[in-house]
Amino acid sequence: MPALKIRHSTQPADYAFLGARVRILLSGDHTGGQFSLLDGTLPSGSDSGMHIHRHEDESLHLVAGELEVTIGERTSYLSAGDSCFTPRGTPQRVRNLSDLPAKVVIVMTPGGHDRFVAQAGERLAPGQRLPDVVPLSRPAREQFLAVASAYGVDMVPAPEMLYG
Repeated sequence: MPALKIRHSTQPADYAFLGARVRILLSGDHTGGQFSLLDGTLPSGSDSGMHIHRHEDESLHLVAGELEVTIGERTSYLSAGDSCFTPRGTPQRVRNLSDLPAKVVIVMTPGGHDRFVAQAGERLAPGQRLPDVVPLSRPAREQFLAVASAYGVDMVPAPEMLYG
């Protein structure tokens, strides 16, 4: 049996990503490509937009708050303590329709989705406030969609924040 290697991130990186604060707890590099472990804070009004992960399955656990989650053609409402699973290739959308932020823990399998978050998101300094969500300029929108496509994420259609 191989020796156990303990991996951890002592200072996880925070990113502003599609209007949410996303922290990379364990990257695909930390886990040998097995999975990425993320946590997120989704402010009121957050909307991932309908999208498809071509390469990863997504498991989401709602720690606090409420979310509307659409997986395929089915829409469900999650409360704190609820979880859901979206297989790769399935359209999905996550929205916070409540007045309070929602906190989630996300596992993406296999690992690597963290690289998309890091490349497409804005790195936040420790304690930095999440910037206001504003529509992206046409060049910024095209760049985001190109990065998403390179990481196997299709926005169908892109969320409102991408339209400027």
